[in-house]
Amino acid sequence: MKIGRNEFDINENDVILDNGACYQLASRTITKGWSSYSPVIGKTQFNKLLKLGIVYTNDELKDEAVKRYKHSSVTFWKFDIEKLNKSE
Repeated sequence: MKIGRNEFDINENDVILDNGACYQLASRTITKGWSSYSPVIGKTQFNKLLKLGIVYTNDELKDEAVKRYKHSSVTFWKFDIEKLNKSE
């Protein structure tokens, strides 16, 4: 999957962090120089994934995100690998 200028091999362990402002592939990092960051998924790309049913969330994922980031407005989204492979 291409996110920004980078290609990633998405698997069942990858999660997207939705913090209300942007969508980040929280399970991956990009390192440039001395700093590293999570790649940001564009809103248009995320909405396309959501429309195709490639990403999903549930109460368990939301609770895990709130527990990890200590903020009530965050959510984790996971990939449905079968639907992702069919769409490619």
